[in-house]
Amino acid sequence: LISIGICSLILSILTWFKLYLRAEVILVISGSYVILVTTVSSCTIAIGILGYLGIFFNNRRLLTFYCVFLWPLMAGIASVGYVAYRRQLWNLEAKLQSQWRGLTNAERQRVQSNLHCCGYLDKNHFPAYTNKCFPRTTLPGCRGKLQRFMASGLKITYITAFAVLPGHLLVIFAGLLCSNHITNKFASDPPPKLHYQE
Repeated sequence: LISIGICSLILSILTWFKLYLRAEVILVISGSYVILVTTVSSCTIAIGILGYLGIFFNNRRLLTFYCVFLWPLMAGIASVGYVAYRRQLWNLEAKLQSQWRGLTNAERQRVQSNLHCCGYLDKNHFPAYTNKCFPRTTLPGCRGKLQRFMASGLKITYITAFAVLPGHLLVIFAGLLCSNHITNKFASDPPPKLHYQE
């Protein structure tokens, strides 16, 4: 559980600090979604640490809290997958076009410079004019590149989130078993002596 949280938090941090090629586009187009992924991954790490502490200290109370918090965490992981699935499935092109109209000039410039395009449909459709994007430019519109990039990114996201859920159910089951078998005597008695036949 902690490894999943660490991987998703690393990807979120890489996105926030724009340490890969298309991070700028993701922050402009899906900024609220990055906040959701960062929050869920941070909670995943915190809950995983709580579970390890419960096992390490043989503390039934910590393991009970761990098991209780696993359920809302599963809802958080499912919400990450559902939001990505819903956005990608139903008319992504219209959603992106509507969102493009609502972007500020600075946000359009950031997307255009990252995708090397001008305007949305073409250079005359809601462009943010710069030294590379102007009325006589030969750059294409951002629609095709943006739609392909967002569709593939959202598809990878919801497939990954939904693929984690069965493993998460196994973690819940194992956590319930562990929390029910921890007592004051658990692991405190010395191991029994071995009897050898002569």
